[in-house]
Amino acid sequence: MLLAELFTATVDETGKTVDSTMTLVLDENGKEVHLGSNDNVIKDADDASWLLDNATIVYLSEVIKPKVLFSFRYLNRTAGPTGHVFEGRTFLSFVPAQGSNLAFAVERDRNLSGPRVCSVWNFSLRTTANSPRSMATKAVCLFLRVEQKSPTTSIAKYWKFAT
Repeated sequence: MLLAELFTATVDETGKTVDSTMTLVLDENGKEVHLGSNDNVIKDADDASWLLDNATIVYLSEVIKPKVLFSFRYLNRTAGPTGHVFEGRTFLSFVPAQGSNLAFAVERDRNLSGPRVCSVWNFSLRTTANSPRSMATKAVCLFLRVEQKSPTTSIAKYWKFAT
């Protein structure tokens, strides 16, 4: 299965350009996969990722625009309807851990007043993962805080230290 993130720009009735993202869902042969509602795209979906069941897609949905804060949503390709994962929580970015239903994410409160919180999230259980990995995760978070790196760039670069 393949998820392709598309950037689209449309012009509304007033002539204003509206930018958005969507994720196109394709099978291993490049054919469109129709989701529960006969649509092959997930509108307003950023950074989509498959869970291990190969039926559930987890993605970011903008909460504060433009691309400031996101919430996690999911979609089951056979059942269709979307829902929230970790409802009420907002995130700056995340990196999925390959071969698992875990993701390393940077959480931030909706008012942008609190600290950035780095943690490992388990999409299957919809909780913060409590695993042996937590010490390595704390080390990566400490490194991010000391180096004052951008969360998105640094998570991808330093995730290997937490696996």
